[in-house]
Amino acid sequence: FPSHDNLKGTRTYTEAQICEGLKARQRNAFEQLYQNYSGALLGILVRMLRDKGAGEDALQEVFVKVWNNIDKYDSSKSGLFAWMATIARNYALDKIRIKGHHTRWEIQPGQPVENTDTRAELFTDAIGFERLMKTLDEGQKEIIDILYFKGYTHAEAAEELNIPLGTVKSRVRRPIVTGK
Repeated sequence: FPSHDNLKGTRTYTEAQICEGLKARQRNAFEQLYQNYSGALLGILVRMLRDKGAGEDALQEVFVKVWNNIDKYDSSKSGLFAWMATIARNYALDKIRIKGHHTRWEIQPGQPVENTDTRAELFTDAIGFERLMKTLDEGQKEIIDILYFKGYTHAEAAEELNIPLGTVKSRVRRPIVTGK
């Protein structure tokens, strides 16, 4: 990320370049990160928190967490968007639990998020989600669905599916570690 690059132009950067820039604390790398991912992350947060204002506030906090924790990101374990989406999801779940109530939500692939701008639509296919899901076995698909699209915790998923907690965790981890 040379400091003279014009990020408003047509130049696009790879995740690796953005991460390098973030680790070097370059503002333009952060701006590119925000430009690339803020809409999708806002969509996740608004859907989970069921409030656009709360989603916007949470988005700000999530990007602060990403900025402060970029050195912990490991590209061999997940893609940048998946890592940030996990941070956003966990942040929203914490906010929901703090409020003392736990609501379920459902997100369907490609479903637009209501009351947000068009950039906040969840086009999961754009990040390769549909392709990834085709590589998973039925048990893994079921776990991903219940955790990420229905908002269950690992423990709640284990209870709902009547399987051990360790099985839930290994079904989530296996595709990340082995690619299968």
